[in-house]
Amino acid sequence: MQATNGDIWNAREALSELLKEKLPVKTAYWLAKLARKASEHLRDIDLMRVKLIREHGTADEKGNTEVKRDSEQWPAFEVAFNELMAETVELEGLPMEKITLPSDNGLCISAATLMVLSPFVDVAD
Repeated sequence: MQATNGDIWNAREALSELLKEKLPVKTAYWLAKLARKASEHLRDIDLMRVKLIREHGTADEKGNTEVKRDSEQWPAFEVAFNELMAETVELEGLPMEKITLPSDNGLCISAATLMVLSPFVDVAD
């Protein structure tokens, strides 16, 4: 399965919530594999995000580095961060097609959650 870093980044919380739901074994298995593979990529994404903040940000009085939207460094940070999010990665060991969530087991998911999970899951008819 392929996804962009942005897809993985945006789905991290929704995927974590979905893992708490009671699902058929096969669906739960593939979601657990997806979460594990996504977690590997999330570590790398976050390391690069922190590196970009250090490169483009400024430290405050407490020593915390940040990039403020109104700073001169923001445009360069934004370009670099967007490039990072646009990178496509392979989530090895997962099926090429999306994971199908059952529609007949009482699972309730918000539209917002489905939206961020849409690169990874479909809902059964």
